[in-house]
Amino acid sequence: MPSQDDYSILFDLYNTTARYISRFLVQRQLLAIILILLVTSLLAAAAVDWGERRYVRWCWSNRRRLHDRKGHWRWSYRVRRLAAIVLQQVTFPLLAIALTQAAIGLFANLGWLNGLLYWSINLLLLFTAYRLLIALLYILVRRRRARRYHKRLFGPLIFVVICLLILSRLTDLNQLAHVILFPLFDNPVTIGALFLATVGLYFWIDATYGVQDIVKRLIMSRTKTHEGTVEASLTILRYLLIGLGVYAAMSVLGLNPTTVAAITGGLSIGVGFALQDVLKNFFGGLVILFEGTVRPGDYVEVGGKEAIVQKLSIRSTVVRTADNVEIIVPNQDWLNRPVITYTGSSRSVRLRFTLNIPRRIEAGQVFQVLTDTVRKHPLVRQDPGPSVTIANFSGDRVEYLLTVWVADAMQMGRVQSDIRLMLLHALEKADIPLA
Repeated sequence: MPSQDDYSILFDLYNTTARYISRFLVQRQLLAIILILLVTSLLAAAAVDWGERRYVRWCWSNRRRLHDRKGHWRWSYRVRRLAAIVLQQVTFPLLAIALTQAAIGLFANLGWLNGLLYWSINLLLLFTAYRLLIALLYILVRRRRARRYHKRLFGPLIFVVICLLILSRLTDLNQLAHVILFPLFDNPVTIGALFLATVGLYFWIDATYGVQDIVKRLIMSRTKTHEGTVEASLTILRYLLIGLGVYAAMSVLGLNPTTVAAITGGLSIGVGFALQDVLKNFFGGLVILFEGTVRPGDYVEVGGKEAIVQKLSIRSTVVRTADNVEIIVPNQDWLNRPVITYTGSSRSVRLRFTLNIPRRIEAGQVFQVLTDTVRKHPLVRQDPGPSVTIANFSGDRVEYLLTVWVADAMQMGRVQSDIRLMLLHALEKADIPLA
């Protein structure tokens, strides 16, 4: 149970904060800071919008020189693009610093205290460094991925850091961290332990995604390992790291394996019945990851639609169709149903074309025209080469079956269209009509 000392620390923090904010000298500085932030946000938005419009107009007016030359104009485009990203991120904190400095000078001339304004400069400098880091992130990483790290990792991190810095002005953080909140199975849970077990675990889990991306980039740039194999292996590693983080959070809270078993033992039967599908998908995901049945980058058929496996996780798999539509497939479906994959053990695929030719046309001529035509396509394999067979004949027509091998299954739609067009032109040129 929390002791009297623990309650007194929390009450002292509350009273200190209330007395600090109730002072008129502090309220005046807080009001100045709020006004500075409001004005800065408006000015920064207007400045960024003006800069973006000028940047777009410059790119449009110089589009030919940017496209045709590789020298001065290309470097000019890159420099302007990098400058636009940096200015977009640092305009707000730099304007805020400038206005805060002006407010400090005004307060000094009026003889008012400005210690809080001086201290806010330090926070703004820290925020400027954070914005520079975000600008570097958008420069080095693709925009979609950079936005994810910006919103889910670095944004919450700088918010927590600023909150801790503000709190450190009001109380001793080390003393506050040892305040006991409540007992959990005879183990006292302190504010610091609860903070590490919740906020710390959140940042640990999100950081594992960054570790996975960095390691994947290093492996793919230095080796020729299949991307799906790398993705599956790193996914397993990420979940192991998440499990390690959960174990560390339990240890911080004072929960040992015996305690956890006592908690989950009584709920295991009910949870097992209620979460049957979740457990099936979980273990199905483990089987898929270890067996490599389906890997990211594979070309598969889902619900009669061809799609590329984008992401493989413990619960489900995300595939993307040619129409840029994402389909979330439960992992147990890969184990309980037949899976059509065009890139399982080989990316080569055989295409079939059926043509009905009048019987009066010599078969040898048809064979020659068809094989010579498809051999010209750059994506058609020469070994094994194209083949033509007579599939059937009746009355005045013969049905020919043309088969070709394509090196990459993901290109088979494009190759089919190209070959059909090439065959139409070749047959028309050879005066061979279709029946």
